[in-house]
Amino acid sequence: MWSNKIQSGVFFGIFTMIYLLVWLWDYSFLSLTCYVLLGIQILWFLYNIVTSRILGNDHLGVRFKNIDFSVSDENVRAHVDSLIKIWNVLVYNAISIFSFSNPRKSIKIGVTFFVLALVGRYFSDITVIYLGITFGFLWPKLYKEKKTQIDSFYDTAMKRANQQYDKIKDKVPLEKLGFLGKKKSE
Repeated sequence: MWSNKIQSGVFFGIFTMIYLLVWLWDYSFLSLTCYVLLGIQILWFLYNIVTSRILGNDHLGVRFKNIDFSVSDENVRAHVDSLIKIWNVLVYNAISIFSFSNPRKSIKIGVTFFVLALVGRYFSDITVIYLGITFGFLWPKLYKEKKTQIDSFYDTAMKRANQQYDKIKDKVPLEKLGFLGKKKSE
């Protein structure tokens, strides 16, 4: 996304404007969508007037009549198949997490749920979505520039987390609860 800075800036500006409209002026998603579509319709109308009457070119309706916008069955099947694969992976992971078949993964996800619950206490839903999309928008560029520092910090954090997990695992008899399967042999 960052290869074209103008496109990235326009995308980020539009998303920030939508966030401000929703957050500051309490627009609902439906009204915001309708206003955007109305704006597109007005711009389309003005463009058609300029191109057809002033410049003498065909308006967009004439140009788009010859373009086929239909969707093929193969294209739909490919997308539906990929959605089914994603759904199956999500269900498998959810069962794995909630059944504690992998305790380390379940505890990590539990801590993530707890942190997200704390964040949700202090920020509105739209702000959390905005922060998530902003992070997702900026992360590739940041990671590309600071890859070595981020990787070393991640490795250090994972080592500390694993040490804490091992301390907790030694103190809590998870084997007796059946989470880890067999008991340790001494």
